[in-house]
Amino acid sequence: MIRVPPGRAGQVWIRRRLETARRGIDILSRKQRLLAVERERREPQAAAARAAWIDACARAELWCARALRIGHHHQIAMVAAHLGAPATITVDWHNVMAVSIPESARCQFADLALASASGGSSATDRAVDALADAVEKAAAHATVQRALANIDAELLQTRRRLRLLEHRRLPQLERALRASRERLEQSEREDTLRLRWARRG
Repeated sequence: MIRVPPGRAGQVWIRRRLETARRGIDILSRKQRLLAVERERREPQAAAARAAWIDACARAELWCARALRIGHHHQIAMVAAHLGAPATITVDWHNVMAVSIPESARCQFADLALASASGGSSATDRAVDALADAVEKAAAHATVQRALANIDAELLQTRRRLRLLEHRRLPQLERALRASRERLEQSEREDTLRLRWARRG
């Protein structure tokens, strides 16, 4: 139930809110369209990133198995000790209709050439490169998955707000405007009748 000020002031009050509601519907509709386009654009990226990650993991597993067969079971730990620092990942973000979305991820590794100093085989060197590639592919996959999750969450909220405006707020205001108009017309008719009676009297 909307409480409307009496008289013509009430109609002005409702019309302003109707204008605000319609403007909100336009903005939310546009936002929904843009987010849907963004999601559609990223879906193939997500599939490609997942496939690339799975492929990189398979290659890394293959080369790690070869390195362990040629070397010894402490080979990977020795390589990690020589590298001396973990990988770091930096994520670049941007906004789409006020939604924060990760755009890309950059991986930084210690000097992978140090892996050779561990005394491992060429298979160990290939395993290190393959593992670094798998980490990069995992970061790319995680980035696009997070982007889709953020877009989906905002799309859900946008659709809810849009439904609320379209199916509740706007009809309520339109009904309130009709009721206010009818009351005003009724009041004006009554005033006209009173004036006529007063003239006759």
